[in-house]
Amino acid sequence: MGKTLQRETSNMFWSILGVVFFAVAYRWFLFPSNLYSGGFTGISQLLKLLITKIAGVRVPEAIDLTGIIFWCINLPLFLLGYKSIGKKFFCRTIAAVCIQSILLTFIPAPQKPLFRDELLNSMIGGGLSGLGVGLTLRAGGSGGGVDILGMYCAKEYPDFSVGKISVIINAFIYFMAAIGYDLEVAAYSMLLFRSYLRI
Repeated sequence: MGKTLQRETSNMFWSILGVVFFAVAYRWFLFPSNLYSGGFTGISQLLKLLITKIAGVRVPEAIDLTGIIFWCINLPLFLLGYKSIGKKFFCRTIAAVCIQSILLTFIPAPQKPLFRDELLNSMIGGGLSGLGVGLTLRAGGSGGGVDILGMYCAKEYPDFSVGKISVIINAFIYFMAAIGYDLEVAAYSMLLFRSYLRI
């Protein structure tokens, strides 16, 4: 019992540390540079753009709607995940998503990009994001979103995989980023995703 508790505590620690790295990468490197993340974080960024720029909803500067939206769109996946994945994975994922949502919302972000070179921001942001996701998955959890959806689809539909779903979602995100901002933002965001995949 003692070793089991110790192992679970260790897994939870590394899972949470992973989402901390991911959230820091977003708030310190992506957000100030207007770069788009992949997966459900990127979808949350697009929805935030829709709410704030098009609908004109004003939000205090200290709060980033991305984290709140990320949590909301993960809610239906929690039910899906509970039915299709293991209990321990499910519990770690809920903890990771809740903490990640809070951090994405409230971690202070610099007013300007940390580096003037967009390529550097993209590479460091992608590397730190990838490290965070890797730690969380290695600990037997996930940051929600594409991970849960991909695992469910791979289980129910053999032709689907996490990779295929990720490519489809990210292609949509970067296409919309090109429309909402410009091709350069989309290109740097795609480079960020490639850096993320290499970790």
